[in-house]
Amino acid sequence: MTILGIDCSASVLSVSLKVEKRLFETAVHDGFKHSENLMVQIEHLFKLSNLESRDLDLIAVAAGPGSFTGLRIAMSTAKGLALGAQCDLVSLSTLDVYASIREDFDGLVVPVIDAKKKRFYSAVYKKGNKLTSELDIEAETLLKTLDLSENILFTGPDALFFEKYKEKDNRINIDRYFSSVTATPLIKLGYEKWKEHGADPHGSGPVYIRKSEAEISMFGD
Repeated sequence: MTILGIDCSASVLSVSLKVEKRLFETAVHDGFKHSENLMVQIEHLFKLSNLESRDLDLIAVAAGPGSFTGLRIAMSTAKGLALGAQCDLVSLSTLDVYASIREDFDGLVVPVIDAKKKRFYSAVYKKGNKLTSELDIEAETLLKTLDLSENILFTGPDALFFEKYKEKDNRINIDRYFSSVTATPLIKLGYEKWKEHGADPHGSGPVYIRKSEAEISMFGD
C-alpha cells in the first residue's frame, strides 16, 4: 500500500511516503513558507520512489490545531492529490500525532504548539489515551491543569519553551529530541484510522480551535 503523509501544522513542513516496506521522508525548516515548498517536497519523494501521484492509495494529513495558513495549504493540497489519484483521504489531530510519538512515556505526555499571543495549542495524554479536550491556553494555566504528582513530558515543536518550568519541578521533562519528521507517525495513525473507520467524509477540513484574526476583527472574540 502506498501512503502519503503531510504535516504543515507548525513551522516545519514534513512529508513522508510509505511504499510497502520502503519509507521516504523529508522535513524542511522553512519558516512557514509551506505554500512554496509543499509540492516541491512531495514531488521530490515521488522522484526518489519512482512513483507518481496516481499511484497513491491513501493520503493522511494533519488537520490541526496549528498554523491557520499551514493547515489550509496541507488540506487543500491533500484533497487535490486525493481527487487526482482517486484515493482515500484521512485527517488526524496534529496533537494526537505528536503525542503518539512518546506514548511509551511513564506519565503525562503534553504536546505543545506555539499559538502566538503567549498561548499554546495543547492536550494531555497518558499511554495513548487523551485525557483532555484540545486547548488554546496560556502556559501558566496549562501547568495548573496538570497533575504534578506524575511525571510530565512536554513534547512537540515548541516544547523547549517549557524548559524554564523544569527548574521549579523535577517531574517536568522536556523532549529535546522531538523529531521534525512528523509525517511518518502520521502515516501510521492514518492507516489505523482508515482501517477502522474508512476515509474522511467529503467536506472535511482543518480543525481550528481559535478564530482567525479576520474573524476576531469582524465579530470579536
